[in-house]
Amino acid sequence: MPNSTASSRRKIWESRIQLQRHSGLTIAKFCADEGCGQASFYHWKRKLSKQQTPEPKFVAVSLPPCPTQRNSLTLPGGATIELADQLDKQQLTDLIAAVVEATTRAAEPRS
Repeated sequence: MPNSTASSRRKIWESRIQLQRHSGLTIAKFCADEGCGQASFYHWKRKLSKQQTPEPKFVAVSLPPCPTQRNSLTLPGGATIELADQLDKQQLTDLIAAVVEATTRAAEPRS
């Protein structure tokens, strides 16, 4: 019957730890009121916390598909450029360089 004794002792300490947690008392005060040693309390608290399975940190979520998002670039003069969804860094760099060059030429005085 050692297993039943260990099991009942475990349940007693699980209960005590829960009671202390919800009592608002310090561990020292709680142990004094319960008539148990602080060292035993800490021993069981550590032992039981190691044996608990951790709660999952992430939960799977299913979302409906998003409608296609249109990306656009609005220039200072008010013109808007619609951008493809799959532009890589080089394509975007080239596009911006071309826009800057075109707006610079347009701003130059004509002779």
